[in-house]
Amino acid sequence: MSINSSDSSITKATQMDYAIPASKIATLSSGEFVGVVADNPEQKIKLKMFHSEIQNDHEAIALEEKGYVEIPMVKKVTAEMVEENYKQIKREIFDLLKTECAKQEVKAEVKETKKRANSRPKKGKGEEQSVSY
Repeated sequence: MSINSSDSSITKATQMDYAIPASKIATLSSGEFVGVVADNPEQKIKLKMFHSEIQNDHEAIALEEKGYVEIPMVKKVTAEMVEENYKQIKREIFDLLKTECAKQEVKAEVKETKKRANSRPKKGKGEEQSVSY
C-alpha cells in the first residue's frame, strides 16, 4: 500500500508467489511444459494449472524431412563483407547526423538573427531605416 501526500492516492497491490516454482521448471524434460491459465468471472476454470508434454509422431516427421529441399545459395557472404557493410552503415549514419546537425545549427542561427533584428529599437518617423539581407 502506498499513500502520496501531494494528492490523495491510495494504491493496493497483491503480489502472488511464483505459481510454478523454478525447481519444477528446471526438472522438465524436453517436450514438457507447464503453465497457469487465467479465467474471467463469467467462466470460472477450476483447474488453472497444467503440466503436459508434446507427443510427436517421429516417423511422420522423418518422412516429411526426407522431402525437404535444400535452400539454394543466393550469394556467398564472408565475414569481411559483413564487417565492411557494418562500417559503411556507420559512416553513412555519421554523415547523416553531421548534415542534420549542421541544418539545425543554421536554423538556430537564423532564429537568433531574427530575434536580434526584432529586438532592435525602432526608428522614429522621418528617420531612415536600413534593412540588409
